[in-house]
Amino acid sequence: MKKTYVVILLVLCCASGLLAKDDLDLGSEYIKPLKYPKFSISADYNMFRRFHGFADSGLRYKLDNNFGVALSFETGLYKYFNAGAIFAANIPTEITKSEPLHMRFALFAKPYYPITKNFSVFSRVGGGISTTIGSMIERLRGFNSPELNPSLERVYQGQRYALMGPGILGMATVGVEYFMFSRFGLAFETGIRVEAFYVSKGSELIERFAGANRAGVGKNSFTYMIYEIPLMLTLHVIL
Repeated sequence: MKKTYVVILLVLCCASGLLAKDDLDLGSEYIKPLKYPKFSISADYNMFRRFHGFADSGLRYKLDNNFGVALSFETGLYKYFNAGAIFAANIPTEITKSEPLHMRFALFAKPYYPITKNFSVFSRVGGGISTTIGSMIERLRGFNSPELNPSLERVYQGQRYALMGPGILGMATVGVEYFMFSRFGLAFETGIRVEAFYVSKGSELIERFAGANRAGVGKNSFTYMIYEIPLMLTLHVIL
């Protein structure tokens, strides 16, 4: 009889241990915020911005700092390695001095090193496509810069260009992220972002609906690059 009680007691102890282990797994094994798929919204402040025209060495200019927003998604692929996609755009802060709208879509790789289960340092490297909407050359002409404008007029000679143009982008950043709750976290990162654009002479359709024209004897295209250092604050949400 005593042996029976001992066996029952041992079974109950084992069962309680298994239940305790399952409870622990529910809290720590299955909720891995650094690796779990997550949606994110970001706000960035872009500093040390430079315009670089490809057609002439005199086409250089320091641009104003600006703001941007981004939506992104990422998920874990391997141990300490995430990947995802990001959609972003700049926010013009002054209507009369606003630059063209730049819309970006990029894929990125994100290796990270976990310090704890909810805090890590990481890097993000990516590339993709951009679109410019608006006349960057008219914006530059409006600066009335004694260094820039002579080069603009010598190379482009009053030529107007289309208000939309395709581009490519590359970015590389480093940062830290911390999940204060299992499904909500914050990240801060900085690095460099580079975009290059190609804008052609205005077509008849663009001339009619967007106001560009083909008058002038300047180059057939307006090609340029903008590089900047973003400071990005991101909110992560695990659904």
